[in-house]
Amino acid sequence: MKISTRSSILPLARRPPAAAAAQEPRDTTREERIVHFVRELKRESLEHLRYLAAVHMGHLVATTAGVLLFAPLAVQLGQVHVLTVGATLMGGLGALAGYGLEKRRGGLPIDSRALQPFQISGRDVALAAATGLGSFPRFLYPTVQGASPEQKRLILDTLDSLPMGDVTSVSGIQVIPDLDRMGVSGVAPPALSQNLILLDGESLSYPSWARSLIVHEVGHSKDMTGSYGPIGAINHRSGLFGPFGREPFVSEYAGTNRFEDFADTHELYHADREFLERGFPDKFRVMDEAHRPTVEEWLVDRPAAREAGKQSAEAIGRIPYLRNGLELATALIAPFQIYQGAAQLEKAFVEGDEVGKLHGKLAVASGALLLQGGAPLAVAASALHLGLAGYARTPEAVKKANRLADGFLALAAGPAGMMARAIGSELRRSGIDLDQARYQPGEFQGNISGGGFLKGMLATLGGAVGGAAVGSAVGAALGGVGGAALGAFYGRMAGGLLGLGTYGVLAALRRSEQDDPLALRPGDKRFLGRIVGGALAGGAVGAVSGSLAGERLGSALGAAIAGPVGASVGSLVGGGLGLLAGSYALAAAGAALGRGRPETPSGYSEGLC
Repeated sequence: MKISTRSSILPLARRPPAAAAAQEPRDTTREERIVHFVRELKRESLEHLRYLAAVHMGHLVATTAGVLLFAPLAVQLGQVHVLTVGATLMGGLGALAGYGLEKRRGGLPIDSRALQPFQISGRDVALAAATGLGSFPRFLYPTVQGASPEQKRLILDTLDSLPMGDVTSVSGIQVIPDLDRMGVSGVAPPALSQNLILLDGESLSYPSWARSLIVHEVGHSKDMTGSYGPIGAINHRSGLFGPFGREPFVSEYAGTNRFEDFADTHELYHADREFLERGFPDKFRVMDEAHRPTVEEWLVDRPAAREAGKQSAEAIGRIPYLRNGLELATALIAPFQIYQGAAQLEKAFVEGDEVGKLHGKLAVASGALLLQGGAPLAVAASALHLGLAGYARTPEAVKKANRLADGFLALAAGPAGMMARAIGSELRRSGIDLDQARYQPGEFQGNISGGGFLKGMLATLGGAVGGAAVGSAVGAALGGVGGAALGAFYGRMAGGLLGLGTYGVLAALRRSEQDDPLALRPGDKRFLGRIVGGALAGGAVGAVSGSLAGERLGSALGAAIAGPVGASVGSLVGGGLGLLAGSYALAAAGAALGRGRPETPSGYSEGLC
């Protein structure tokens, strides 16, 4: 039986009017019910994204403050756990504060006035400029504090012997006279927004030992580059069954835990690379992959750039805590863009404001790309945002610009975005127009709140953590450290969306037809389940196979064109393109296969199912 392809969409109320409660529920079409479901899921997802960005910003600020606050106290008490536990607790309180402040702020104001033309505000320009600066290749040396001239010279000479990627992984090095009271000669506390190193002053009196100590602590910073503190560190990204945290160990101290194993291996890698390769080939392989220079590192690893990095770091260091503030501000650019974009997009979605949607989509896309390490694409999204000011002047131009923004948003979401596009396309082929998923004027009834909202946030966070772990393991198995990093980033995004989507689906399943005539019916759920399930299965297979094929092809082409640097760049670009293309192609095929032939649910007339 054919599904109606162009049914008239009536105003979609979240609940029927009270006056109609005693009447028989009106008949609704499958298109109306699914459009209503997607509409509510989309708006709630945007609200969750806004809250999660606020929580993330609060966590970043408080953790950084915690490290700076508790480091002196830990030294005074001689307990390193005062630093680690104190910073962790501060971070947790900051996350709660971020949630609480957003909760207190309340719902977004809904404006039914005439819509304004596309305009760029001063905040948009400032964010675009900040994104550009945040995407600039890192060349600053760490800011060295508390060191004598001799100690500072020793530190800088040691850093000069390391690759630029190692040097720029550290934001600040502070020499503390009595650090050994904590039982350590050096410590690298993860402040999330920046990697810091604390060194014992007395330990720097012995040059040979001091150089080993500095390289060891830089190894911790290198390990946590591109991660969220210890979560997603290279020693984890090397795979669940990777070489770190298991025998053979390069030293007795390396057997303490996988983080010290990585740092001691890093030290040996720079002291005697041939010995490490002969005696510990698996650990050498991961360490060597982690030290393949990126294009940015290759560009700045030159004497002039190093000297400029030292002088700039010294100038910044003359003002206490300025470097910490700058690093924190840089780390906040991405989550703030996501927060602002989610708020704009949620508000515009409720108001039917196509111009507001355009602002929100590009802001979310830029922030998400920057957060995942896609700086060039983030800059492109920000530049497009500014460039559209002179173009999007008519409704037709705004419509075209929104389609372009949809592409950036799908790209930022990675395989999850590709799967969502494939699902939307298949639903349109089935006669379900998701463009109708909009609110009527005055229909919106406010924000969700309470326990249900917290469950949605927990589902999103849990999915993100699980997705990052799975993506990292799969990526490591297919493409080593580079593949693990890519898998962790996109796995985190896909897992978060899957967790939130699962929460939304389960919430929809609890709604009954008697309570809401627009609630999904059993036939609708089976129909959606087949399409979504097929897309997810196909997209997962396509992501893995496409990434593997693209990485190998890109590496071969890059090596032929530009040698080792070209191979590294080609592998990264090819893997990313293959990941996206493969996930979309097989998600589309899986969705089409899952839909199959239209079904005829019993008890419903043609056009109503």
